[in-house]
Amino acid sequence: MSVYNTQMIATPAQCQSLIKAAEADKLITQTRIVNLNTSFQQKSTKGPDIEAAHTSVEASIPNFQAFANSLPDGDDLKDDMLKRVKRMEILEIDLSNRVEKFGVVQLLGIQLDLAIANLILNELQLFIDAVKARETELTAA
Repeated sequence: MSVYNTQMIATPAQCQSLIKAAEADKLITQTRIVNLNTSFQQKSTKGPDIEAAHTSVEASIPNFQAFANSLPDGDDLKDDMLKRVKRMEILEIDLSNRVEKFGVVQLLGIQLDLAIANLILNELQLFIDAVKARETELTAA
C-alpha cells in the first residue's frame, strides 16, 4: 500500500488525465485476471486427464514392443505392431510435454501471476482514490 503525494497535481484536468490512464491500466489488469483465472481452470481440469493418458501410454509401450518382438520377422502383423509402437512413443513424448505444460509448476506460476495482478489492481484503485481526493480539493478551492 503506497502513499501518493498528490500535492504535485495543480489542476483538475491533470487529475482527470491521471484517472483516465489509471482506469485504462485497471481495465487491462482486470482482463489479465480473467484470462489467468480461465487458464488456471482449464489447466487444473485437463491436467489429471493428460497425466492419466501419459501413464497409460507409457505403461503400454513395453507390452506392445514385447508382443511385436515375439512375432517372426517379415510378418505383416509385426510390421504393423512396430509402427504402432513408434506412434505410441511419439504420443508419449507429446503427452510428456503436455504434462509439464499442465502440471503443478504451471498452476503455481498462474497462482503467482494472479496474486501479483490482484495487488496491482488494488494499488491502481488506491492511486485513483488519491487523485480523486486531490481533484475534490482543487475543485473546492
